Amino acid sequence: MCHGLYGATVQLREVHRSTRDAGNVTQKLEEFGPYEYFDYIPIAVLVADVEGRIVYLNRDCARLFGYSREDAMKMGVDEFVPSRHRHVHAEYRMAYCAAPSQRIMGQDRIVTGVCKDGREIPLEVGLGALKTTEGVRIVATIQDISARQRNDAMLRAANEALARKNADLDEFVHMASHDLQEPLRKLISFSDLLREDLGRELPERAAKDVQFITESAYRMRRLVRDLLALSRAGKESLNVGPVHLNACIAEALENLDEMLMQANATVQVPELPVVNGDSVLITQLLQNLIANAVKFVPKGCTPVIEVTLDRNGGTPTFGVKDNGIGIAPEFHERIFGAFRRLHRRDEYDGSGVGLSICRKVVERHNGRIWVESEVGQGAHFRFTLGSA
Repeated sequence: MCHGLYGATVQLREVHRSTRDAGNVTQKLEEFGPYEYFDYIPIAVLVADVEGRIVYLNRDCARLFGYSREDAMKMGVDEFVPSRHRHVHAEYRMAYCAAPSQRIMGQDRIVTGVCKDGREIPLEVGLGALKTTEGVRIVATIQDISARQRNDAMLRAANEALARKNADLDEFVHMASHDLQEPLRKLISFSDLLREDLGRELPERAAKDVQFITESAYRMRRLVRDLLALSRAGKESLNVGPVHLNACIAEALENLDEMLMQANATVQVPELPVVNGDSVLITQLLQNLIANAVKFVPKGCTPVIEVTLDRNGGTPTFGVKDNGIGIAPEFHERIFGAFRRLHRRDEYDGSGVGLSICRKVVERHNGRIWVESEVGQGAHFRFTLGSA
């Protein structure tokens, strides 16, 4: 109701028969009156002539507005519209009847109906013109969308609250990262100065304490930087364009050059396709996966890493496969959480953020990431990249 009932679309499906539960009796459409089969459709249906007089309404429609069918049949459709809208509704009704067409109302603006008790309800209304031997009839389907609107309002409020919390969290992360960087730099610098100032006079035990302070400060600085990188991976706007994956691999390997040399690692890279995405984030994804492959190998083992490409199934699946320590199946999902570590820091260094960043990068590219691994059998991290 456009402020009334007219101006929407309905697709009327032909009803050939209706089965009554009692006795399982089937009746053909011809045994009903011209509109009575609408009582067997689980939605409010109203039929009116071009003058707005109600010709028929089913049980659901009468129940929706709170009238008996007998009383409703004596009314005009304008009476189902709030009095303040009736003049406008009558104009819409006449314009629609002059040139019936298929439209939908209640999706892009508020459509309001009024019940017998004066209660107003938001509606979604569909209309269709039906030619009969008695003239043109307008058939309307009517749905109360009060619950939908309440749910939509609750969802909007929840999304707004979540957006505010995310904004507050981002602000805190940036503030914490910048505020912590300076004291950490000073802590490292003054530890080095203390070691230089005392030189040989620094007792062995004190030297170990200073070394512990320095290592802790470096670890804290790395943790802060990883936290900031995690926040950026999930929030910063994407710079989307064609991404040459082999170029991303080359940049990642260059960034990891010292680590690869120290571990004497080898990396096998096939010819990779061009994808659509953010090259900076995709490079970070590949760099994190390769770094993990170098790091998590048994003591004394030389890392052998293979970048994989599987074109089966239409969507390319990429991966980084290693000969490392492997991951038990019960931890395959847990490892992608932030700060989730499976090993002590003295065994394998790191903040536990790298794979969480990988997941965020992949999800922002509408893909997914998972791992195939068994303990002692290496790990194969696989991922897809949809259109970013």
